[in-house]
Amino acid sequence: FDLPAPGIAEGEKTELTALMMAMPRETLVFFDDSRYILGDESSVRVFGEHLAERAGKTGNKTLLVLADRRVAGGELMKFAAVAKRHGVRRILFAEKKSE
Repeated sequence: FDLPAPGIAEGEKTELTALMMAMPRETLVFFDDSRYILGDESSVRVFGEHLAERAGKTGNKTLLVLADRRVAGGELMKFAAVAKRHGVRRILFAEKKSE
């Protein structure tokens, strides 16, 4: 797993975190100890419902996304659209800190 460089600003707080990994035929999303397949409509629907439930329970509706650098830009945009439709107001994409 390899985050893109350079580093993000420190001090951002969020209760919602997702991890995205590119696999040979699909992009996987990990959220709250569950795995979702971004290209599978039923999996994305379940993810959206789970995210909406969690976002509804927090005042800070910011989602931190840890995306491997191999995740395609289009997949990031698709993911962001799902998150926005399900109650997330702000999305932060993490990067690797500069050495």
